[in-house]
Amino acid sequence: MRIVVVSGPDDVTRAVLHALGGREPRAVVSVADALALCASEQADAVLVVWPADEADCRATLRSLVAVDAAVPLIVVVAPGRLAERRLLAAADVRYVPLPFDADEVMSLFGAPSGPPSTGQLRAGDIAIDQDEWTVRRSGHDVGLTRREFELLVHLMRHQRMVQSKDQLLAAVWGSHDYSHNVVEVTVGHLRRKLERLGVRVVHTVQGVGYVLRPGESPDVSEAGESDRRMHLLAERDWLIAESDRLIAERRTNSAELRIHDREHWS
Repeated sequence: MRIVVVSGPDDVTRAVLHALGGREPRAVVSVADALALCASEQADAVLVVWPADEADCRATLRSLVAVDAAVPLIVVVAPGRLAERRLLAAADVRYVPLPFDADEVMSLFGAPSGPPSTGQLRAGDIAIDQDEWTVRRSGHDVGLTRREFELLVHLMRHQRMVQSKDQLLAAVWGSHDYSHNVVEVTVGHLRRKLERLGVRVVHTVQGVGYVLRPGESPDVSEAGESDRRMHLLAERDWLIAESDRLIAERRTNSAELRIHDREHWS
């Protein structure tokens, strides 16, 4: 995999290039330059060193939010930058803190340390084409969001291996700043889309996490019903929290507008 590194503070950039070592990364000065290399097929993935200057941080974040979901991109954050990590998590941008393990970063990019992947994954009647960014089950297309797609890819790469919620947060979201509730809701959405075309393949291991086991019969036990109820409750709680956040944000904006009007007419 050919990695292009978007330079940031000199000391952090040097640490990143050193960590990548023999992978011969290429350094550029902006996110736009990195995306141009990916578009011209001169690079496969982008590693962005988070800038130190506040104005540069805002500009970089705007660039990252606009990046096509199909471009493998991870941000590297210097130690102690908790506010920046929360900002990236809120913007749904994957990141890793320094120091990082190069093999872990490569796995997040979808390039395990073993032989190169062909981009094709199969589990029972489910087939993924990572190059085309498509999922099919029993010959039918399955429309997934970016996060659902990445979650399914990870589970299929680790078929019959139980993955904890912390492992999924690190591998799919690139951060532990999210709550386990985010994983539960995304798994619930993924299950419903897959189960429209076949039996359940993503199973819950109570108290541990999730595992993909193709070819097993659907859950009909009391435990399976309980699991479905838990996911519905988790999704409800997430929607309530999002609603509360939006209401609070709207109230804040309204209060600021009233203050502005008073100052304007006084």
